[in-house]
Amino acid sequence: MNDFCYIGCFFDPAEIKRNAWNQERGRLHRVVRHPHVTFSYRPDEVPFDLFGSEVAVRVIGYGKNDENEAFLVELLEMPEGLLPLAETIRVPHITISVSERGKAVNSNKLKFPPVQPFIIKGIFGGEDQKGVLHLD
Repeated sequence: MNDFCYIGCFFDPAEIKRNAWNQERGRLHRVVRHPHVTFSYRPDEVPFDLFGSEVAVRVIGYGKNDENEAFLVELLEMPEGLLPLAETIRVPHITISVSERGKAVNSNKLKFPPVQPFIIKGIFGGEDQKGVLHLD
């Protein structure tokens, strides 16, 4: 058993903040500290050999309601070893902020009107039970 809450592609919070600011002013109660696209929640197996790999995504939508705020993304480039995990992601998104009672997992239920597409790059890694980010 490993101690990872989730594994995925993590992005620079400053870049997410800069791009989110262009969409709509004002975040919800809690800004996500480690913005990411989740590849697997509570994974049984962790591909440590792929930690540190670059992943590119295209942001194609933005959604916000009283509970969640997120970007809808398309996965563009990643190591071949991540493709099987990527194919299991139903609604690839990056949660930006949540309300006091909101849960990031619910961001996949947002309506995502299209935005002017842009590409951002992140690093594949994982966040453990203590909230520590592991990227290598």
